[in-house]
Amino acid sequence: MSSRQASPPGEESVPMTSSLEVSEIQEELVRLNLRIKAANEEFDRCAEEQHMERLNAEVRRRLALFRDRLGRLGELAAGQRSREAADMLLRDVDSHREQMEACQRQFRQANLDCILRLQNRDRGALLEPQEEDGVRQRKPGDLGKTSLVKESGVVTDNLASISRKLAATVERSALTVDELASSSSAVRDTQDEFKNMGAVLGQSRKLINKYGRRETTDKVLILFAFAFFFACVFYVLRKRVLGPLDPFSLAWNAVTTLTNTLVNTVMTIFVNSWTPPEEEATVGEGEAVSAG
Repeated sequence: MSSRQASPPGEESVPMTSSLEVSEIQEELVRLNLRIKAANEEFDRCAEEQHMERLNAEVRRRLALFRDRLGRLGELAAGQRSREAADMLLRDVDSHREQMEACQRQFRQANLDCILRLQNRDRGALLEPQEEDGVRQRKPGDLGKTSLVKESGVVTDNLASISRKLAATVERSALTVDELASSSSAVRDTQDEFKNMGAVLGQSRKLINKYGRRETTDKVLILFAFAFFFACVFYVLRKRVLGPLDPFSLAWNAVTTLTNTLVNTVMTIFVNSWTPPEEEATVGEGEAVSAG
């Protein structure tokens, strides 16, 4: 994860503000992940319901902030012009989403364990006075009716208090379960949205490649059109405007005349200097006869 945050590929094609915002969001997500895990571990040391409520509120707030920053990171991934940078950010979004789901599962389990531990503690506190009353009842004459009535009232008050606490705890547990269910649904919706966004990015990449090829074809066609246009203009100027004073025609005629003259001169020299074999044989016999 640290290597991704340090130098994400394709950053050259990303605006500087977007790159800085991506780095800040990733660092904030890492901090939120660590703080949520620390808060979940603090449930094991929770000894009072008020402390548990404060921890629940803190974890829910940080999970909501985590979800909000994760959505912003997904929006930045969808706005990247480079396909490699978009894929890298989408992988980071998936990784952070898995971390958030793990934190939610840990929070749910820690909350339930804390509730069960507090309930067991209250149940043990409820049973202790009854055991003491049983021991005292084995000793006749120690307590009178008045003390028994007072202890019964104390036990009844303790039972009512514990019942109210259990009812409040059950209600908070129901609210926590509902919030966790809504959070899970929101996470699933976000995941589906990111999947749809990935499909849109893939389709956009195909369209961009198609339009790039079409742009190249248009450039070639425009180049041929310009060449044909200038050729037509040159032909019209040569035939209609310049006429017999066309410098290109004069130069071509001069080159053609010079070439024909050189060829004729070379052929004349070659014909004059070349003697057929029969004439050479006749000349040789004549020289032999004159010599005899």
